[in-house]
Amino acid sequence: MNLSRRQFNGLLLVGTAGASFGLEGCLFSTIEQDVLDYVPVALQAVDSILDLVAPAAGAVATMFTPIIEAALSAVEKSIQDWKDADATQKPGLLGDIIATLQTVMTDLQNFLSAVQVNAPKIYSVVEALASIILGVLQYFVNKLSPATPASKAGMVGGRQIEPLRYSPKQFKAAFNAKAVSLGHPESQIK
Repeated sequence: MNLSRRQFNGLLLVGTAGASFGLEGCLFSTIEQDVLDYVPVALQAVDSILDLVAPAAGAVATMFTPIIEAALSAVEKSIQDWKDADATQKPGLLGDIIATLQTVMTDLQNFLSAVQVNAPKIYSVVEALASIILGVLQYFVNKLSPATPASKAGMVGGRQIEPLRYSPKQFKAAFNAKAVSLGHPESQIK
């Protein structure tokens, strides 16, 4: 079969477009998948921070571990519910994803407040590491909220959170670099 260059390019374009739209039904599901990919990395980072806090304020770490882990699990569940839903249900479920992300942010802020009171010597390190997690979460909240620019800073517990757009790999690199720069290489995540 002989194809002209124009015919070949036309078939190539149709095949590429079909492949792009066939992955999840539409390209808009990418941000939800990005959040889902981020959750296991965020869990590692939270565990690392909790391990850092434990020697100075074990009760705080013990109290917040199940709270933050449950909130991150709720994010995964809300995204899975969104993926499993039909198109008419997705807008409402998108609100659930945003709400669960905001819950994680609030729980992290409450954790920071408890660390500030109970372990002030380690607080600046914990805050610097947690701000990276909060920044990525703020980016996701902004990106999922239709009327909010992705670059808009948010407020959690009176603290301004600058959104950070990181892939899981970039997040790990930033988190690990910050841990090392703050004198805590043991807090690096894999």
